[in-house]
Amino acid sequence: MKKIGMIILSFALIAGIFTFVLVNNQAYCADNTSCSTSQLSQTGTIISYTDTALQEAIYKGDKIGFLFEAARCANCKLLKEDLLAKGIPSGSTLLIVDFDQAQELRTKYGIKNLHTFIRIDQDLNLISKDESGEYEKIIKLFE
Repeated sequence: MKKIGMIILSFALIAGIFTFVLVNNQAYCADNTSCSTSQLSQTGTIISYTDTALQEAIYKGDKIGFLFEAARCANCKLLKEDLLAKGIPSGSTLLIVDFDQAQELRTKYGIKNLHTFIRIDQDLNLISKDESGEYEKIIKLFE
């Protein structure tokens, strides 16, 4: 009987901690201007670069961005986690490009650094470039 009581108490404690964290997170976002509802409800597409994925984004009429990354880049990993967790604007496609495998794209768009983001138009012309690796700056370039 004592074991059952301990198990129930453990579950209650875990549920209480989870509820506390969840409620405090929501309160933080409600009071914090950096947690706007537009950032919390993003529905754009984030996918690895392929010619087919690019053509599909063009066909859909999406705003298109490329993020050049490499597995060895810690900043790239953090940025990608942010993008996947927070999302990108609806009607946008972000193509994740392997920096080491995309020499042709790097040359075409003048990419020299990892975690570089570019926005292109439907004709594949460069619209804007950002090398900061910051989520907020990338989102602004999609708007």
